[in-house]
Amino acid sequence: MGLPHQSELAWKIVITVFHSIAICATVIRLHERYRKQKMWWDDYVVVLAASLDFTVFVLFWTQYHGVNSITWAQSNAEDAGKFEYSYWFTSFLAYTVLWSSRISLSLSLARIFGPSHRYRKLSLVLTGVCFSFYLASLLASTFICRGSPWWKQELEKCINVDGRSFKAYIAVLFALDFLADIALVVSPVYMLWKFTFPAGQRRLILVLFSSSALTLVSSVLYCGLYYVGARQGPDSRLVYLGMGHFQLALSLIACNILVVVTLIYTKLRILRERRGPHMTYSNHYDSEKSTTEIMSRHVNGHPLTNCSSTVGTLTSVSPTDESVFSREFISTSVAFDVGGSTTPRPSSSKAPEKDTSQ
Repeated sequence: MGLPHQSELAWKIVITVFHSIAICATVIRLHERYRKQKMWWDDYVVVLAASLDFTVFVLFWTQYHGVNSITWAQSNAEDAGKFEYSYWFTSFLAYTVLWSSRISLSLSLARIFGPSHRYRKLSLVLTGVCFSFYLASLLASTFICRGSPWWKQELEKCINVDGRSFKAYIAVLFALDFLADIALVVSPVYMLWKFTFPAGQRRLILVLFSSSALTLVSSVLYCGLYYVGARQGPDSRLVYLGMGHFQLALSLIACNILVVVTLIYTKLRILRERRGPHMTYSNHYDSEKSTTEIMSRHVNGHPLTNCSSTVGTLTSVSPTDESVFSREFISTSVAFDVGGSTTPRPSSSKAPEKDTSQ
């Protein structure tokens, strides 16, 4: 049973949107790190990933611009003799984007800890493993189904004549993807389980865990599509192409989530700090004023003349005293809202002393 009919325009729109989000997220990340002078190796690696992802996106539009039907036969006929559209070159770009994103994730995990911390060393080892898997994937793609010239691979011949070795090649690629993604997911969980981190570091590790889970989901979806679809139906080429671009864009988005989410959280927190204390004081003062007015008007149908002098300290405040009270109240509210000390500040007035004359 083949895949159902697909819309080329819909897939092109989805691919364009995801690549645009991935590239914009990378630009925001690099701008924020450069502005704060916190560029590190994970940022330099993501520059490579974003550059090649943009190259993949441009090649997609130059290859399929004006094409109404994206099929296996049409693709093989039009791409013959063109290095930039060859299977090897597109595989090289795709593998570099995928594994650079994973390497950037592992380096982002490493930079959370100090230079001598054991988890930093563990994260750097994971980085080396990802790089080794990248080289293995690239070498397997280079030496499988070699043609003349070497980059012009004869995939149809490999699939039809030597199908067993081609299936093993695909299985190895998926296995490397799963091993790397599972390691990136398990590492943050292991760190949180074995060690108690401060609240800030704990949040960063949880965000990295979520990012790694995104890359794992994209790999599972692509693998499931390969073994379920099995190149059946006239539109299977379009679906494979779209899912491949989806995996690339999602991997690049995942490695930028940490910086982007932290930036959004910081901006929202600053906005809340600027607006929250004033709104809190206004609501507090208005509620006290309303309560005082109601009490002064009606108590069993008679005005509260005797109590008005008692509550006069809340309503009859001079402008100078009111401004002092406002500043003290706002400073106290900010102390709670910023997330610093949650202990209320001690009052400047002393407690009344007990009468010991008796």
